[in-house]
Amino acid sequence: MDTDNTTNVGAIRWKLRSIMKRHQIAGYELAEYLDVHPNTVSGWRNAEYFPAIDAKKWSQIAAAINVLSKVDKIITPLDLIEYVASDNIMEDEDIAYNKRSQRIRTTKLTRKPRRQNVA
Repeated sequence: MDTDNTTNVGAIRWKLRSIMKRHQIAGYELAEYLDVHPNTVSGWRNAEYFPAIDAKKWSQIAAAINVLSKVDKIITPLDLIEYVASDNIMEDEDIAYNKRSQRIRTTKLTRKPRRQNVA
């Protein structure tokens, strides 16, 4: 019998980015409606896993999306999340790490040299 409980733990994936895209809502629109700074919405949108927000704010985000949506489809707070099994989390983290590594290498290779100021 497997006694290691950590192997059965998953995570809650946050889907705000895809929901906002599907409903054609800009970050500044959601920020204005919720009366928060656009950087706050950007942080929420860029979070891969469920961010540290309370249930009230989670419900407010869903309600705001329903008001601002340019698509005729109502969402619930549960539409903003999905459960991810622990095996998939490791795969996602490996993929994300490889993408970041590739982006860093590409940036280093394509960066133009700085111009020297000659006095």
